[in-house]
Amino acid sequence: MFFGREAPLIRALDTLRRMVESSEQFLVILGASGAGKSSFLRAGLWPRLKRDDRHFLPLPIVRPERAAINGQTGLVESLEKTFREYKAPKTRAELRDTLAKFEGIGELVAEIQPLAQKRLGPEAAPPTIVIGLDQAEELFGKEGGEEAGLLLTLLGRLMGHVSGEGSNAVNSLPRVMVLATIRSDSYERLQTASVLAGIRQTPFNLPPLAPAEYKMVIEGPAARASAAGHKLTIEPALTERLLQDAEGADALPLLAFILERLLIDYGADGDLLLKEYEALGGLQGSIEAAVKEAWKDLGRDLVIPAEEGIRRTLLNQTFPALVMLDHATEKSKRRVAVWELLPPEARPLLERLVEARLLLKDRRKLADGRETVVVEVAHEALIRNWSLLQSWVDANREFLAWQQRLNASMKRWEKSQKPVGLLLRGLTLREAEEWLKKKPESFSPDERAFITASQHRRTRERAVAAIGVGVVLWLIGGTTWLWQKGYTVDQAALKIESLWHSIHIPPQMVTVPGGTFQMGDVEKLGESWRNPVHPVTIKPFAMGKYEVTFEEYDRFAIATGRRLPEDQGWGRGRRPVINVSWDDAKAYAEWLSHEIGTRYRLPTESEWEYAARSGGKDEIWSGTSDENQLKDYAVYKKDRTEPVGSKKPNRMDLYDMSGNVWEWVENCWHTDTDYVRVPTGGSPEYGASMGDCIQRVIRGGAWNEASTDIRGSFRAWNYPRDRDDFQGFRLAKDTS
Repeated sequence: MFFGREAPLIRALDTLRRMVESSEQFLVILGASGAGKSSFLRAGLWPRLKRDDRHFLPLPIVRPERAAINGQTGLVESLEKTFREYKAPKTRAELRDTLAKFEGIGELVAEIQPLAQKRLGPEAAPPTIVIGLDQAEELFGKEGGEEAGLLLTLLGRLMGHVSGEGSNAVNSLPRVMVLATIRSDSYERLQTASVLAGIRQTPFNLPPLAPAEYKMVIEGPAARASAAGHKLTIEPALTERLLQDAEGADALPLLAFILERLLIDYGADGDLLLKEYEALGGLQGSIEAAVKEAWKDLGRDLVIPAEEGIRRTLLNQTFPALVMLDHATEKSKRRVAVWELLPPEARPLLERLVEARLLLKDRRKLADGRETVVVEVAHEALIRNWSLLQSWVDANREFLAWQQRLNASMKRWEKSQKPVGLLLRGLTLREAEEWLKKKPESFSPDERAFITASQHRRTRERAVAAIGVGVVLWLIGGTTWLWQKGYTVDQAALKIESLWHSIHIPPQMVTVPGGTFQMGDVEKLGESWRNPVHPVTIKPFAMGKYEVTFEEYDRFAIATGRRLPEDQGWGRGRRPVINVSWDDAKAYAEWLSHEIGTRYRLPTESEWEYAARSGGKDEIWSGTSDENQLKDYAVYKKDRTEPVGSKKPNRMDLYDMSGNVWEWVENCWHTDTDYVRVPTGGSPEYGASMGDCIQRVIRGGAWNEASTDIRGSFRAWNYPRDRDDFQGFRLAKDTS
């Protein structure tokens, strides 16, 4: 039964029929998280398409999760169920073998359609095959990427817009449509997927329920139950209260949660009342009530600690396995955890939360074909409304983002048969060791093994390098050579190491989504050199999370035989490199690009300001507009630099965009010292085109500046060959 979406449902069915007539094949249902997209697809559209079997043949819905092809809700499972339903069973092995062929997906749907047509009778026309893809944003997560990419490729072939050598089936495929649900904030990735290029996508907007529709959701099932002989009435005052509380994108799943609890706890007498709702703690408070209920009867079968502090500690140990951040939006989302990898002492607590319907526990097949028990948060809305979990996410946001990068590196290492070259090294290894000291309980055995293997590699390389240094020093006179080059023994070891492989440290980059913003004097200070305020459109790009450090730059200098920059006696390591010119910064970017195989560059001035202001927000400083908070975000009014990342990041997770060191950018300083000729595309060419590159732009202010000179819109210049103790840089790179 499906209630509350009658008008959108009729509109969607009309859209599908029109698409059939106009030979369109891809309907994308868009909506915010919690808007009810999955229910709309599964309980609304799919049953109606099944009833209209003379025109549509809907296959079991695919949900990508971590294995879009071979998972429990993947494509193979959907096809296996379909062939079994039509009494023509195929094994999963057969299906996988067929899908591995270029034309395999076409062969399979070509077999399915006549089976359905035969059931309808000899005069029936072949029905349109409909493939449902629920929660398509999971295709773009960091887990299961290979199978996700393959599924998109297969759908592209199936819709007849991808051809290839040896394929003669594409042009004769039966009629196929794809219906996908996806969060609105993830749609751009589906829209721009290269394997779907040329396929027309028809977006269908599914806004949050209107109050009248929520009323039907609340009262419709009760009315249907009463009509079927199971009396259930809902007090009008309860409906009105729920309508008041049901606001925002998360209202629908939370409403489902509270109605279920009301029915279980109070539905036996045939009515649901406002006072019963209030006794449960209201819409959001009911979650806390459910947790408290789960902790009752401490000594029953699932024995749990009596002390709240111990329970909290145990749950905190499990949260890293249950929650992740979307790598594009950095919003919290569910993560499927393997039960056997969770701390054994925490499992009784989790079992009780499963009983309370806050967690879901199930058996699923993993990407490697193994079947195992998994657990996940029942709905993403619970992450944002369960105070304990949300407070943990807020306190550990930086760790979660880092842990996802660690897992991406670990999976590349495992997938490539664990080569030494893909282990952690340098800054990334030290960062892992620091997190391991801070949060030892938050690491899985696989993560620990990856870090340990990286440490063993470092120990071996240091031993080999030490032997090499000793030999070299003995051959060339030892301390004299060190003095001439200005190297410590460790730096000399790096030089020897650089003779047989690269010693670079991969930079940490943050993806900056594109957009249009007002560049310049948004504070209305009136200085000509940041006026007039003008619109600039920025394409998506990546920006260095931190300013380039001595540790990173020294490796470049050692490998290329350059002089090591002075550190003023303040220290090196994770402090931002200083005493580097614009020419030095460009040379470093070119060297790193060659070492890694990815083009790095300096950001343009427009990109820098857009990123510093958290995507063009009207922030005065990077991260805040409140000068009372500035000390939390910026290194300024000091006598020296501080290690990168010592302060808070802005909303794009970029550190030290205000203060610490001035940062070189690509642009030449404009002759007229204003923005009159700046193009709206953010290009650096306006300076170069006038031949005025005697001076280059620097942005962001430095450790010795006042607050007025580290504003996001502040601009200054220096000569490209000048080196100063207040100047450094950070990197950028293109993402499209």
